[in-house]
Amino acid sequence: MSRLSPLYLLALGLAPAAMSQLTSFRVIDYPSAIYTGPLGINEAGDIVGRYQTPDKKDHGFLYRGGQFTTIDFPDAVATGAADINRAGDIAGYYRDPDGNEHGFLLSGGRFTTVDFPGADMTRVFGLNNKGEIVGMYNNRSGDTTHRGFLFSGGRFTFFQYPKAGLGMSCLFGINDEGDMIGHWQEGASGPIHGWLVRQGQQSSFDYPGAQRTLVDVGTITPEGDIVGPFTDPRGKTKAFVLSKGSFVPFDVPGSRQTQAHRMNASGQIVGRYWDGDGVTHGFVTQVGPPSRSRVLTVDDDGADCPGALRTIQEAVAQAPAGATIQVCPGIYFKSVTIAGAEKNGLKLIAQGRENEVVLQGDY
Repeated sequence: MSRLSPLYLLALGLAPAAMSQLTSFRVIDYPSAIYTGPLGINEAGDIVGRYQTPDKKDHGFLYRGGQFTTIDFPDAVATGAADINRAGDIAGYYRDPDGNEHGFLLSGGRFTTVDFPGADMTRVFGLNNKGEIVGMYNNRSGDTTHRGFLFSGGRFTFFQYPKAGLGMSCLFGINDEGDMIGHWQEGASGPIHGWLVRQGQQSSFDYPGAQRTLVDVGTITPEGDIVGPFTDPRGKTKAFVLSKGSFVPFDVPGSRQTQAHRMNASGQIVGRYWDGDGVTHGFVTQVGPPSRSRVLTVDDDGADCPGALRTIQEAVAQAPAGATIQVCPGIYFKSVTIAGAEKNGLKLIAQGRENEVVLQGDY
């Protein structure tokens, strides 16, 4: 007996009806770099991130119109560019010759240091179109626990998840509505969870069954969609899109690990992945527009979805290529056969909670 749930179908690459599939992945590698990690993308498709040269030096980069430009904070020994807004302003972090870390904003060709008052370390990760910045810092008191902050209107505001205790609370993204995204940790070494700050309310979330929901340099779009990485029960890091309450996992084909970091208003997602040799590459992919293909509904007894077809095979026979078959709660007997080019792109999606849709095959 097979039990299908929305999450099980996602694992097979079938996304919810409200979210279409990701299209092809395009590799982004800075020339001659041994590491390329895109971290931010704006509405125009401009990408920023960090790369490492063979001599193990870190530099920021801007990728625009197919061309790379290096970004180095003056006299810094390491630089990383983390986000870019509509105006082309870039936020990030750097390390000075004394080993101290600072945030920065690059606007109009001029660098400005962004340091949380009294902090040992400041890193800036998120920047919206209003110029508001989020990141994390450590105190000078000897406490090395990361704490989140918002820099808006020339003022810093401290943020910590209420249940974090001694654990870290880091903010990585902010949209134009002021919603912020990050992660928090239970105690000094406990589980890591996603963290959302919206309209003054703080909430925690987790990818179902994940060891960790990092949202590590994740983002939240104006529509409230969230992207980031999570670690599955087997220890592999994958990416996710959280849209309208549904998680969609994905990873670059053949990769050891995949992390998604930003998504712009056009549905472009950037991140990084580790290949079979452990080398880190950047990628950009696209969430396509919602499918307009025909939708058919199946219900074994008509109780949950009145007017629906009664068998999955009947729906398959009627469905054109690219159609979606929504399977309502029930027990469905006999095997289902899907064959022929006329059924290319056919999607079967379980509707309801886990274990409410059951397939009892002939075998």
